[in-house]
Amino acid sequence: MRNLNQFYRIQSFLFVIALFAFASSAFTWSPWIKLGSRTVSYAADWDEIYVTGRMGTFNAIGIEVRKSDVHLTRVVVHYRNGTKEVVPVHKRIAAGSMTKPLNLKGVNRVINRVTFHYTTPLSEYKKSKVVLYGRR
Repeated sequence: MRNLNQFYRIQSFLFVIALFAFASSAFTWSPWIKLGSRTVSYAADWDEIYVTGRMGTFNAIGIEVRKSDVHLTRVVVHYRNGTKEVVPVHKRIAAGSMTKPLNLKGVNRVINRVTFHYTTPLSEYKKSKVVLYGRR
């Protein structure tokens, strides 16, 4: 009986620790919201993804690449108030991966559209898909 009580105490203690760990991570986790996507072509190019103002404000964006690698040279974020922010990236994004969060300057920034400047490897015959995410 004594071993059973000790077992329940340990089990309860571990449950409480797990609960606190989950609760603390839930408060620091900020979800990504998909803002749009675009299929991109071969060689050097640029494309835009339009974002509606009803999506709200964001403090960071993230870019995911699917199907084939893409070398991002820069990203231009156009805001609803007419201003724009140039984010130099100069990074090859492997297919199936995402950039680190690209923090946006200022607060309460409503994104109108995002322009991507990129190159795709000529050895790749698959078109890539670029997916834009926003974080509040």
